[in-house]
Amino acid sequence: MRFLRFLVLTVLVLPLAACSSRPEAMVASAPADARGLVHSSPLFLSTGVGTVVTAKEQGKSWEFVSEGLFREGLQQSLGATGLLATDRPPTYIVDVVLVDTDQPIFGVDFTVTSTIDYTIRDKRTDSPVFKERIVAPFTAKFSEAFLGAERARVANEGSMRANIEKFLSAALKALKDAKAGTPTS
Repeated sequence: MRFLRFLVLTVLVLPLAACSSRPEAMVASAPADARGLVHSSPLFLSTGVGTVVTAKEQGKSWEFVSEGLFREGLQQSLGATGLLATDRPPTYIVDVVLVDTDQPIFGVDFTVTSTIDYTIRDKRTDSPVFKERIVAPFTAKFSEAFLGAERARVANEGSMRANIEKFLSAALKALKDAKAGTPTS
């Protein structure tokens, strides 16, 4: 009976604890294979965050990270990478649709996989210069957090960070190729 109570309490508390994600835990920088592209990218010190919305498709889950927290994490990531326009209006705007997260209910290790659509548009023409769906898993090990709710939060934040990192890499590479005449996606 005690185990059943514990199980029910854990299931009820898990979503609440996982919602308390922190934007600074989602901050990513460009991966090593794309860092050399930052300063030569048209995005360098020219990018801002536009809309961040949650997909409202039936059967999709996005209850563990809010749009506002993700926006802040993405903005901090653009700043940490050197892409955020800080002293002038942005030339490029990143619009985001938070599509889905695949969440575990139980487990020793929690793997969360996030699916996010990113579009970068040129603010002058309002035309997209990059558009891609990024899927990124992250596993929080039992050794990282004993409580399931804490592992769920760590896995969510890790998946968001991994997703942003993959986006930064893909965008930097695509726009480098675009300058050379290769289509973006």
